Amino acid sequence: MAGSQLVGTRKLVTLLVIDGDIQVPEGGSGRGRPSPYPWRDMKVGDSFFTLFPGVRGAVQYAQRKKYGRYTVRKRKEDGVVGFRVWRVA
Repeated sequence: MAGSQLVGTRKLVTLLVIDGDIQVPEGGSGRGRPSPYPWRDMKVGDSFFTLFPGVRGAVQYAQRKKYGRYTVRKRKEDGVVGFRVWRVA
């Protein structure tokens, strides 16, 4: 049950309720949230275009996880500036 208590000069408010009888739903891959990028599906020479500048960090993560080697280039395609990612190995 939610409640509150005084801690020093601050009021600590508890907003969480702990439930013990809720079952974990079936399904899911067991790998956490799915990646928005197709690392496991890409073959050497495949590429994709994204507007997200954080893709460079995602590429570093994919390479650390041994999902292949990638290169990223900032490009303008169809009048839109973004990033193309190629699998190179």
